[in-house]
Amino acid sequence: MMKSPSSNVTKVLAALVGLTAVLALSVGTASAQYNVPATVTASTSTPTAGGSITLTAKGFGPETTVQFSVESTPQALGSAVANSSGVATLTTTLPANLSAGAHTIRAVGTDPSGAPLNVTTTITVAAAGATTTTTAAASPTGLAATGSSSAGLVRIGVVIAVLGGLLLLAGKRQTESV
Repeated sequence: MMKSPSSNVTKVLAALVGLTAVLALSVGTASAQYNVPATVTASTSTPTAGGSITLTAKGFGPETTVQFSVESTPQALGSAVANSSGVATLTTTLPANLSAGAHTIRAVGTDPSGAPLNVTTTITVAAAGATTTTTAAASPTGLAATGSSSAGLVRIGVVIAVLGGLLLLAGKRQTESV
């Protein structure tokens, strides 16, 4: 017994609809990755040895730990966990033995892609009674995370191409059997 051509077309279409549904459900959502410049800045333009300072590091991976240190006489200042925007903030006390003058503050952690990230800035510790300014010169290491995934669009394109090919094949078979 020979099946009718329209039942074959119906089966092909049902299979394609099922395949399309599976692929559509497996496609992730596209998301833009904004390239936030990695920086570390200090809250005060006139830090003093033994005084309080707030350090803010940007461009790190969300929920990752960022280690802060002062490099002129290498000393750890503490760590903070970056928020969902990749910003880590640490309020700490500068070591009392820091000499007056320029000192490098370093923030070390990972960027949003998981690659190591290391940024610095220079602060000038004031001598007793003097005032200075803070400079923010970031020097990031690693590559910036840019772009978005196109895998979902490729899957949809493949489904459309397969669907078109199967419909042409089903139409040709139906025409030949008539």
